[in-house]
Parts: sequence; structure tokens; C-alpha cells
Amino acid sequence: FFNVVENHEGMLKNQILAKIKSDLEALKGKVPVIRDITVGINAKADPNAWDLVLYTKFDSFDDLDIYQKHPDHVAVAQFIGKVKTGRAVVDFE
Repeated sequence: FFNVVENHEGMLKNQILAKIKSDLEALKGKVPVIRDITVGINAKADPNAWDLVLYTKFDSFDDLDIYQKHPDHVAVAQFIGKVKTGRAVVDFE
């Protein structure tokens, strides 16, 4: 889960979220260990809601580590790092 800033370098929040969604979804064709990836942007106003959710599936935690270190993922993560105001993570089997 991610929350992001209202604007960044001329981009409004909805544009930031659209870029993150597009960039993350594009990883499916670039990082072979990704079995499935779903990115959702919050559609309802709720003060307790997160702005964006990322759900990925891997065959193993080793594959998750490969994904996290893959250069294309690192590039997306660097942008997210500049715009995120909050992050929550759950890794489960």
C-alpha cells in the first residue's frame, strides 16, 4: 500500500498515481520472476484509505528478492521513493 504527495515536479496526484500504476504493470514483461501483478488506485474518498495498492505473486521469496533487485524495479522504486508519504507491506506464503 502507498500514499503519495499531492504534486511532484508539475505532476498532480492523479498523474503520479497513473505513472506508478503504468510503470509497475510494465514490469510484468521485464522481470521474468513475476507470476502476477495487480495495481489498483483508490476509487473512493475515505480518510483511512491508501492511494494505491500493489499485489504481486512470485514462486518463492528468492524470486521476490530477485524482483526487488532487478534494475527495472529499482528504477520504479526510486520514483516511488520520491513521491510516497506512506507505505505498508505484507509478504506472505
